[in-house]
Amino acid sequence: YGVEALPTLVFTDSYGGELFRYRGFIDAKPLAELMRSLPADVSEFNKLNKILARDKNNFEALEIMGKNLRAAGLFLASNDYYGRAIQRSEAKADPSTRETIMTEMGLNSLEVKDGKRAADTFEKCLKEFPGSNRNTEWTLGLGRAYALAEKKDKAKKLLDAFILQHPDGADSEKARALLKAF
Repeated sequence: YGVEALPTLVFTDSYGGELFRYRGFIDAKPLAELMRSLPADVSEFNKLNKILARDKNNFEALEIMGKNLRAAGLFLASNDYYGRAIQRSEAKADPSTRETIMTEMGLNSLEVKDGKRAADTFEKCLKEFPGSNRNTEWTLGLGRAYALAEKKDKAKKLLDAFILQHPDGADSEKARALLKAF
């Protein structure tokens, strides 16, 4: 399993296919939460890993694995599979699929508090899909990402501009709440 440092926890499917890796010490409470978040039934992961063992570049299996890992709260592992999927020609040929995968990757990065990676992803989303109906979601995510990445001035500027453009509604309230949080 390529363990390079101790402690390293590796969670696998029934056939030994790696689902999740955690490097470093983890206290008992977060470890218990992690264990509870893992799916009791790994049959879907088994099936996908079998497909990927035969064809490591199977787009559909990569995308579904990313989605399932995200649903299980395994955000870093999800991004690994989504990252492989987005490189495939199927994702490049279908803007809607690419948009969805990139959004999920940005949200995963926010979940693990990786502001830099989340900001990079949401900036790409806004640039590549300027007419998307997800622009609000990406802008708010980008504000959170900037705050996580210690770019509070950038976050404030972005969110203030968003509030000026959308003075009323739930989205502007979310932007205001983000501003108050930092």
